[in-house]
Amino acid sequence: MSLELMEQNLRRVLVIFLASVVTHIQMARSTLEEYLKQCWEDFVDLMDNGIPGLNIPTFDPWFSNDSFSFRMQDSDIVLRADVNATNVTSLGFSSVEIPAVHDNGNWNYNISLTLSDLKLSGIYSAVGSHHYFYPIVGDGPFDITLLDVSSSGTTTLMLNGTVYSLTKLELTPLLYGSATAEFFSLSISGTDSTSETYTKIIYLMTELLWCQIEEQLRQQLSVSVTEYLNNQLLDFKPSSLLQQKKLK
Repeated sequence: MSLELMEQNLRRVLVIFLASVVTHIQMARSTLEEYLKQCWEDFVDLMDNGIPGLNIPTFDPWFSNDSFSFRMQDSDIVLRADVNATNVTSLGFSSVEIPAVHDNGNWNYNISLTLSDLKLSGIYSAVGSHHYFYPIVGDGPFDITLLDVSSSGTTTLMLNGTVYSLTKLELTPLLYGSATAEFFSLSISGTDSTSETYTKIIYLMTELLWCQIEEQLRQQLSVSVTEYLNNQLLDFKPSSLLQQKKLK
C-alpha cells in the first residue's frame, strides 16, 4: 500500500471517529436536555397540590410577623393600611420553557415560567381620606387575583463525577399582566365602585401589597425549583444510559 493511500485511509478513519464523537456528545446533550425538561414538567404537574418546599397554599410571606403596615399619599389620597394573615394559592403554570445553551464548556439553562393566576387573600384594615374631606375606612377580608404572572432565570449545570447539579436559579422580578381585587367592607365616602377615585385606591392598595409579597415569593420559588431539580438529577446516571444504548 502506498504512503498516499495510507494517509487517505487514516483521514477517513479520523473523520469517522470525530463524527462518532460529535454524535455521541450531541446525543448526551439531547438526552440530558430531555431529562431536565421532563423533571421541570413533573414539577409543574405538582402545582395543583402546591409547590414542593414552598408550602403553597399556606405560604406566609411575613413569617412570624403578624402584620405589616403601609402608607400612601398623593395629591388627592392619604391612606394607612395594615395587612395580615395573607395566604397565597396558585392554579399552576400555564407555560414552561427550558432552552439549553452551551457556553464556554458550561451548561447554562434559561428557565421561563408563567403562572396562569396567583391568588392572594387575607385580612386588612385601612383608614384615610381623599380630596381632603372624604373618609376612607375598611376592615375585613380581601381577595386579589393576578393573571399571567411571569418570570425567568438562568442556572448552570455542573458535573461532579457522575452526579449532575444546578447552581441556584435566580429568577427575575415577578411581573403580572392584569389584576382583579376586592377589599370587602371598604367604604370610600363620596364615591362608588365605578368611580375613578375608587378604582385608583384599589389599584394602589393592590400594588403596595404585591410589592411586599413579590420579593419573598420570588426568592423562595427560586430555592424550591433549584432543590427540586437537583433532587431529580441525583437519579440521572449517564453510565446507565450508555449501558442501555449498548444493550439496544
